[in-house]
Amino acid sequence: MLLSQDGWEKIKNEGIKVLEEFLDTGHIRSTVPQNTDPKKPRNVFSKANYADLYTTVYNMCTQRTPNNWSEQLYRRYGEAMSDYVQRQVLPALKDKTDIPLMKELLHRWVNHKIYVKWMDRFFTYLDRYYVKLQSVEPLHNRGYSIFNQQVFSSVIKDTRSALLKVINQERQGEHIDQDLVKGVIEIFIDLGLNSSNLYNTEFEEAFLPATSSYFVRQASGWLSEDSFPEYLRKAEAAAQLKH
Repeated sequence: MLLSQDGWEKIKNEGIKVLEEFLDTGHIRSTVPQNTDPKKPRNVFSKANYADLYTTVYNMCTQRTPNNWSEQLYRRYGEAMSDYVQRQVLPALKDKTDIPLMKELLHRWVNHKIYVKWMDRFFTYLDRYYVKLQSVEPLHNRGYSIFNQQVFSSVIKDTRSALLKVINQERQGEHIDQDLVKGVIEIFIDLGLNSSNLYNTEFEEAFLPATSSYFVRQASGWLSEDSFPEYLRKAEAAAQLKH
């Protein structure tokens, strides 16, 4: 029988802390095999590491009551992510404005998506059974909600102002970082996919009138990029939220 604290300590020390170290420093343990193709994402965990963590979660979720720890794991999933956001993400964004804010926010959002991806993998069994049986928020959505509520909501006004400022600079003929603009706008879209209010009030009402001409000018260039079909798919999905 796997005790709650023993199992959680294993998940925290061998999974969550390792993942957070990678996000903070880029460090990966030398024992983790890497892809030979440099274009592919780096492996943060070996197959054996991942299987061990998955099995730990599985065992904790399949033991009989009172030793079934599904509810506790669901709660701790959110607590661990919230703790990281409070310790590392919010301080990094504090007092930043304009381009530095946009760059740091995009960096933190990219990292957060990696965090959610790996946590979802560790807790797959919890998501597959406990979440469905209890009709609670799926782990992926919960992970995005944490970033939205604890991070994005605190900088959304400054981010909106920074975006409009950069787009106005482009209108005046100045060179801007188009990838940065596109990336930050996609944060609104990604988070808005689960919140019609966020999209309608913070993206559509504030940005579309000011950015329509900008997108028209940039569309021909973006269409040549391999990633643009995915961008269009997300934009179209977000646009449906108003209906």
